[in-house]
Amino acid sequence: YKPDIMIVCINGHGNTGSMNYEEAVELTALIRPKIVIPMHYGMFKENTADPQEFARLLKKSNLTSRGVILDYAKPFIYKSSLASNQQIHAEKF
Repeated sequence: YKPDIMIVCINGHGNTGSMNYEEAVELTALIRPKIVIPMHYGMFKENTADPQEFARLLKKSNLTSRGVILDYAKPFIYKSSLASNQQIHAEKF
């Protein structure tokens, strides 16, 4: 399988079943999606992560996957590679 989009948890700080942003980049390297979207940050004060740290580490990894940090309450529109034009509305890094 070659997914276009992967949504990955980044708030795991020693929590069983949750990844931190470093583990999320490792998973991205294994899956190699076209777009990777971090999630589960900013939900709980005592257990959160900075999506910009994920973005920084993803850039440093030299992967071809493009990271997208979604804007709250704004749509994310993606047309697959089968479509003639791709539309992405979010902060790209």
